[in-house]
Amino acid sequence: MDVFLECLKEYCLNGTSDRDNDKTIFNLWFRCYGEAYTFVYKQNLHVTNIQHVELLMLLKKFCNSVNNDALSFISSRDFLNRIEKILFNFVEKDEIDQARKDRLLSPVLENKLLHISTLYNDLFEHLIVVDPYYCTSAVFLPHNLTIDIEKICYFSGYIHSCGENIYTRNMLKASKEQFCNNLERFKEDIEKEEKYENMRLMLYTHEDFTPYDRSIGDPDDFLKNGLDNIKFYMEKYYMQKEPLWDVFEFIKNDSNLGTFYNVMPSGDYRRTEEYFTETSVWLIIDYSVGDSLQFPGDDKYYICYHQSHKNENPFHLFDENKPGWIDHVTIPHTLSGAMLNIAILLCGNKRPLTAIDPFVGTGTTYLEALRHNDLDFSGSDISGLSRIATKDNLRFFCIMQYDLKKLILFLVQILEKKDKNIFIPDSVHIEYVQNDVLDTIIIALDNNLQIMYDFVSDKDFNDIKEQDFISWTKMYADNILKESHQEKITIKRDKLLFATRILIYTMIKAHKRNAYAILRARKEWKEAFYYELKELYSRTIAFKKQYYRMNSNGRHLNSNDALIIYSAPFSKAVSLNPLYVFKKSMKLSEDTIEPECDISDRLNELISEGKKFDIILTDPPYGFNTDEDKMKFSQLYLEILPKLVEILSNNGIIMLCLPAHSHSGKGVDYFVQKEIISLQLNIAAIANNKVLHENIEINKANHKVYTTSLYWDSEKALKRDIVCFQFSGK
Repeated sequence: MDVFLECLKEYCLNGTSDRDNDKTIFNLWFRCYGEAYTFVYKQNLHVTNIQHVELLMLLKKFCNSVNNDALSFISSRDFLNRIEKILFNFVEKDEIDQARKDRLLSPVLENKLLHISTLYNDLFEHLIVVDPYYCTSAVFLPHNLTIDIEKICYFSGYIHSCGENIYTRNMLKASKEQFCNNLERFKEDIEKEEKYENMRLMLYTHEDFTPYDRSIGDPDDFLKNGLDNIKFYMEKYYMQKEPLWDVFEFIKNDSNLGTFYNVMPSGDYRRTEEYFTETSVWLIIDYSVGDSLQFPGDDKYYICYHQSHKNENPFHLFDENKPGWIDHVTIPHTLSGAMLNIAILLCGNKRPLTAIDPFVGTGTTYLEALRHNDLDFSGSDISGLSRIATKDNLRFFCIMQYDLKKLILFLVQILEKKDKNIFIPDSVHIEYVQNDVLDTIIIALDNNLQIMYDFVSDKDFNDIKEQDFISWTKMYADNILKESHQEKITIKRDKLLFATRILIYTMIKAHKRNAYAILRARKEWKEAFYYELKELYSRTIAFKKQYYRMNSNGRHLNSNDALIIYSAPFSKAVSLNPLYVFKKSMKLSEDTIEPECDISDRLNELISEGKKFDIILTDPPYGFNTDEDKMKFSQLYLEILPKLVEILSNNGIIMLCLPAHSHSGKGVDYFVQKEIISLQLNIAAIANNKVLHENIEINKANHKVYTTSLYWDSEKALKRDIVCFQFSGK
């Protein structure tokens, strides 16, 4: 069947310009024959716009088109404008009016529509409509295209959840009638596929979520400047003149809709576990994009979508707060994952790929690279603790379930010394009250905390060597075992060493984040330490919940498969298979990450060895939280940038996170900013007989969300430019 021709005929016979009507040309093409999706992001445009660009790249990658390079992205407004111009270039409005009056297409009009379809069917079958909003994106596919939504959700750095779009409408134009009609159509589609007998209808309200979603074990990193923005106040909102609650009372009591959609009751959403299901429908709100990209526009939209998949990447629970932590100059996992996705997809179909992060830190980029089976990663860092901290992070994320419970028990008993009311999960509570051996170890540890903190506060961890750090950790662990009279414990010693290092990382974090407050006597070091330890504990509890779900009902639990899919509250979840991480950890060789490494010397070694990399992705140091010598620091950039270009393979990608603007009053050196770096890289490209392509056109969507330079903003410190360069041979 010629779907494009059928849509044109139906529009000319029964169509309308009223968007609420199913017979608009847009709804006919995309909703009746194609597919519509909603993608909800973990962060909104106030923080970054990279999530929107990342989505376009993933759509291209995981679309079933015969030629994905031929795909084009366009907004719904531009789509309607384009198709109407084509239609009315051949057809007079009077001809359509007459056809609708006669309820019949004339032979002349029918021939014109056939001509239009013959000319432009292929064009419209390669158009994907993407409408960006402040916190979400709507995606519309023609009938001939499908996407692998599981893979898109899994690989994404910023997608929170996604699924079929049921209804999107400006609040001022939304109506109960059309909303219910769309719910009815979705119900019919589901029943045809015989997938679900009953669907939970979730209302993402402040009343039912905000008082409860900030509790222990539920890190709220993505609420502010993210999920909070898509909540609404049930008691204040309307669909035209009808209160929103009355609309849902109608749905609940309707003999047709009410038997399919189970409207969730009001109150604490956590008390309704009997309603948890592998799939659900959500009503949320979102905003138009404002004139200033980082602020929402004036228009509000109701968005109703079927949440079929949720991204439960365990790294995102910790983001910038991984257990192995040595400095606060790091980018979050969400951003690193998005940058890596864009860089990989810009490399085209070449596989396998090689990537390097010359400032790898505690392994953010390395851990994100684990999700990509066909990516060979290496890294280096000047810090002597880089490799051991990365190994500890890797060990944490592939920890066995039993050992994870023991680690939680270890943390909770330390915290209990400070706070008797600390939350203890039911799954560890029995062991908690019965574990006398661990209790004696905790008492001994408590006696050594001051000594350990003095060690942390007296050291510059950029200068500490890995072996010295390991030796000190062993010394503290041995002292703790001796004082607790548990010297004969041998099988648990390695685990105690690991737990002790986790405590030291937490002390480093507490000290570096609160150094001035402690110096001014506004805060005691123990207060800062216990705060950071409680943060680690709450994130570990959340990780344990995910881990339990993976082990209880996960599929694709194959050590060769990075992706695991399992049931979670309200939808399926996609995540990184811990068995796969464990397998990767066994292959972590000593030269995968080079610590205590001068970056210039390391690059010279790679050049002399003839090593080439397809991707260089890093968040380089820019002296914002340190007192670097500007003469030496600027010289470092002058030395390493040409070397980075030299080790890059043909058509390779360099992707950098660079400082743009300071929010704290401390200025940003000009020589580490985008403008100068771009010029230096261009000179290096010419010297290496390469051509630099800056501001790569990675999509053709004509919207300021995509055409604006990529940014990531931490409102307490820096706004960064995310820059991407591709280098081709002349």
